[in-house]
Amino acid sequence: MTGPGSVDGVEITDVVLRDGLQDEPVVVAVEDRVRIAEALVAAGVTRIEAASFVNPVRV
Repeated sequence: MTGPGSVDGVEITDVVLRDGLQDEPVVVAVEDRVRIAEALVAAGVTRIEAASFVNPVRV
């Protein structure tokens, strides 16, 4: 697509390791989180947000 408002590309960012596992009723093991990250990379995801720093008062 070219012309006004066109974009050169799209960047897909995955946040499942940072936010998506918070809703799980159990703590997901590190080994499982690593497998998720490896699967995302194998699928072609190049930007993965895996951690965040939050003030404990906000949690």
